[in-house]
Amino acid sequence: MTVAFIAMAAVGCYILAAIKVVALFADRSRSLVLREYAIAQASVATIFTLLLPPVIAAIDQLSANVSLLLNSLIGIVCLTAGQTILVASAGVPDHRRRGQTAEADGTRRTVRRWWTACLIIVVVRTVLFIAAPAEVHTVEMVDFAPNYARYPTLAAFNMLRIIWFTIIFANMWRGYRAYARQESSGPTRWGLTLHSWAGLLGLGYVAYQLAYMLAQTAGHPLPGVERQIGVLMLLCVVATLLLATAILYLGPALQARRTYRALRPLWQVVAAGRDGAVLDDRRFSPAERLIRRRQENIDGLARLRNHYELTLWQEAYRKAHDSGLPAPRAEAIADAATIVGAMLAHRAGHPPANPPLRYLPSGPREAEIGWQIAVGKALTPKRPRPRCWSWPRVATPRSARQPRQNTRAAAR
Repeated sequence: MTVAFIAMAAVGCYILAAIKVVALFADRSRSLVLREYAIAQASVATIFTLLLPPVIAAIDQLSANVSLLLNSLIGIVCLTAGQTILVASAGVPDHRRRGQTAEADGTRRTVRRWWTACLIIVVVRTVLFIAAPAEVHTVEMVDFAPNYARYPTLAAFNMLRIIWFTIIFANMWRGYRAYARQESSGPTRWGLTLHSWAGLLGLGYVAYQLAYMLAQTAGHPLPGVERQIGVLMLLCVVATLLLATAILYLGPALQARRTYRALRPLWQVVAAGRDGAVLDDRRFSPAERLIRRRQENIDGLARLRNHYELTLWQEAYRKAHDSGLPAPRAEAIADAATIVGAMLAHRAGHPPANPPLRYLPSGPREAEIGWQIAVGKALTPKRPRPRCWSWPRVATPRSARQPRQNTRAAAR
């Protein structure tokens, strides 16, 4: 079961890495974030591949424990790529230069420094492994921890990895948590929060490694095999990162589709029956369709702006509020009643309201979409309408009245 999970995870990471490489070459600007993300995904896929027993056996035929060395080195590369993703996303200004390219140059210089430090650690750890006693290169070891106290080279070999992991995981925990606090989109915020939790799990892994190493040195070894428990903890970290990545890339699209459908009730009332070309099209992405539907609602509301009546809104709000409804819902009901009244007056050819209520939502895009959803729910409530609910009846001259069935169709 574990081998099957590792194999599926490796295949999935290879697919993600291939997608990112294709996107990187399609982007002529050669996005730094895409490049670092592709390196991280390819590194994770390679780590999963090196955890498969057949691959371990084939590599260790060259020299004992080489698979463990390769896995740890690629783990360092993977975590370094995770750190450089943070750097590329945040941007680092170059104080020695000015202009539009200053931040890009500073970011690339910082990324190069991180990769230089990573290369130094990889080379030093490889030299320490080669300099280890002959027993390390001839006898396959399931648990390296007992040898840390016996061989100083292996102790230094492990301490370099622990120090680097501590730096990277601490930066991941702080950086992604700070990004999550600034993000307003729910899926993106959850994805960044999971990335920070992965850093926290990584710090737990580092603490376990230190405790195991110190316990071995003190002569009171901890229960369990260090390699097996460590691999399990790292798998939890990787699984959290993969879940966070899925939420970051799939979450916004799912949220856009859900919000797009939530805007449908208002769209059916103010925009669906209008003349002219419809901006919406199934060929567009969910985010683009959401933008277009929101704009269609704004255009439909703008066509009715001269027929909004302040007295009608105040009366509907008073009735809704007096019936015990909270203020936000009472406002949504009043807005819905005013929109229907303006639509009926517009269809009947009435002159502009006196005084007209030129009402359109204002504020951030998220607040405006939330207002449209709330009004749409008020137009088509799932629960039975409260007693205060009554669609406005627009008084019209007999000559200007429309047949009853047409008025109902317009009200929909």
